[in-house]
Amino acid sequence: MEQLFTLLLLLVCFNFVLKQTFVSVRAMLFTMVAVCSFTYAMWPYAIEQSSTQIATWLATPTLMRDLAVVLSLDVLIQAAFCLRIARRDSSRARDSRWQRYVDVFLRCYPGLFIFPAAFSLLTASIFAFPGVDFTLVAAGVSGTLLMLLIAASFGLRRMLTDRDTRLEMLFLSNVLVALIGIIVTVNGTTAAASIDNVDWRASLLVLSIAAGGSIVGYLLRRLKIKYDHHKLTRK
Repeated sequence: MEQLFTLLLLLVCFNFVLKQTFVSVRAMLFTMVAVCSFTYAMWPYAIEQSSTQIATWLATPTLMRDLAVVLSLDVLIQAAFCLRIARRDSSRARDSRWQRYVDVFLRCYPGLFIFPAAFSLLTASIFAFPGVDFTLVAAGVSGTLLMLLIAASFGLRRMLTDRDTRLEMLFLSNVLVALIGIIVTVNGTTAAASIDNVDWRASLLVLSIAAGGSIVGYLLRRLKIKYDHHKLTRK
C-alpha cells in the first residue's frame, strides 16, 4: 500500500508540473515558490512524524476517506480545467466576465494534494539524513524542489510542443490518479455496509433528481439558444 501511495504522490507531482505548462511564466514561478515555501515552513511538523505513525495513518479508514475527498476534488477541478481549455480552443465565442473568472481560478489552482506530496518528501528527507540540522534539510529540500519543478516544467514545454497533446496527457493522467486513489484510499474497506434489499424509495429519488436536472438543463439551453438567435437577428 505504501508503494501505491508513493506512486500516487509521484503522479500528483507530474500533474502539477504538466499543468504549469499552460500558465504564464510569472504565474508558474509564483505557484512553485508558494509550494516550496510551504515545504520549508512545515519542517517543525515533519520532525514530529515517524515511519510507524505514517503507516498507522495509511491504515486508518477515516483518514483515507478524507484524503479520498480531497483527491476527488483535485481530479474534478483538473478535469474541468482540461475541458474548459479544450472548449475555449474550439470555440470562437467571446467569454463572459464570469467565465473569465472561472478561467483564472482553474489556471491558478495548483491542486490541494501537491501540499501533502511536498510534506511527504520533506519527511522522507529528514528520515534519510539523521543528525543533520532540520532547517538545513528543509532549506535543501525546498531549494532542490524549486529547481526540479522549474526544470521539469520548461523541459515538458520543450519536449511536448503540441499544446493539445499536453492537455490530453493531463486529462488521462488525472484519470489514472483517480483510479489509483480509489485503490489506495479504500484500503480494503467500504464506507457503508452492504444490504440485501434495494431501497427503491432512495433509488427513485436519485433518478428523479437526475431527470429533473436534465430537463432543467435542456430548457435552459433552449432558452439560451433562442436568446442568442434573437440577439443576432436584431443586429
